[in-house]
Amino acid sequence: MRVRNWDVALILWAETVRGLPFQWGATDCGSLVRDAMEVMYGRDLWPDVPRWDTLRAAVQIQGTTGGVAAQLALLGAVEVEYGYVQQGDVILLPCAEGDSIPSVGIRVSDRWLGSEDGGVVTLGRWEPLPEGSTLLRMPHG
Repeated sequence: MRVRNWDVALILWAETVRGLPFQWGATDCGSLVRDAMEVMYGRDLWPDVPRWDTLRAAVQIQGTTGGVAAQLALLGAVEVEYGYVQQGDVILLPCAEGDSIPSVGIRVSDRWLGSEDGGVVTLGRWEPLPEGSTLLRMPHG
């Protein structure tokens, strides 16, 4: 079950991480989504998934757990259409050429929060999604 006022808590959390430098295990995209879910639900939803602190560890954990997409599916996440995106939805982007793991982000207010080499960023609300992107929503329960 989501915590009371999760939507406000998510926005306040996003303000604390936006602009932070990139760091594996703290501000990489998978860690951001995991932490955002913890803000929304009041607990770590993937307690059996180890934390990582390097690209190598992230790739290994992605391979053994299926990554963010698989973990969300295990928790009952469903795919949503772009026109129905809400705060708290997760975007899964296709792997860019040369990348070993896909990128993910979370909807905060009317923007996407994610991570890139420069750090934690927000992307505009109406930017077109890359082809092959998937949007997932966790149950509100």
